Amino acid sequence: MLFLKAIGIWAILVIVAIVNGTFRVAVLNPRFSDLTAHQISSVTGSVLILPVTMSLIPILGASSTKGLLGIGLLWLALTVTFEFSFGHFVAGHSD
Repeated sequence: MLFLKAIGIWAILVIVAIVNGTFRVAVLNPRFSDLTAHQISSVTGSVLILPVTMSLIPILGASSTKGLLGIGLLWLALTVTFEFSFGHFVAGHSD
């Protein structure tokens, strides 16, 4: 059950990241250079993800450092897999 809850929270974090990316494209890119918009978006993404994560972690019920580290590694693996899969299959980046 912990595994499924962790994946569900990760999915919420993906939605937060997509909203942040949409904000970057719609609001920041027209006003700033690509580099500056990306930097601002990195900060806003962190500011958004941290409270969401901190508020949802208690739902998992993992209290040990080992359990939380495992969840973090799961989220890392899911994120890397998502990024490469999306880039390859959706955005058409073959490299």
